[in-house]
Amino acid sequence: MNLSQRNKFVLIIVSLGIIVYIFFCIRESKQMKDMEFNGIVQDIQYNIKGGATIKINNVIYEPASNNWVFRGEIQNGDSLIKLKNSMDIKLIKQKTGREIIFN
Repeated sequence: MNLSQRNKFVLIIVSLGIIVYIFFCIRESKQMKDMEFNGIVQDIQYNIKGGATIKINNVIYEPASNNWVFRGEIQNGDSLIKLKNSMDIKLIKQKTGREIIFN
């Protein structure tokens, strides 16, 4: 099969794009797995896309992506637990004690 110069160029660009995409997905997954916290939510801010910035024990956590869809469930005073090497976040509601797992 003979590929023209243009087709070779397009194939190389698409291949590089896929490789870069896979690299960033792996990096993001590692960052999320390495994240660890256990404490009471001191502050939470939601952005327009539903992503959250969470402050626990005077440390600000900003998940790298919207892997966790919190749907506004987390509020100040709730407890959040995330163990290293896990993608699950456990939410314990302050008022009811109800537990919700985000994964």
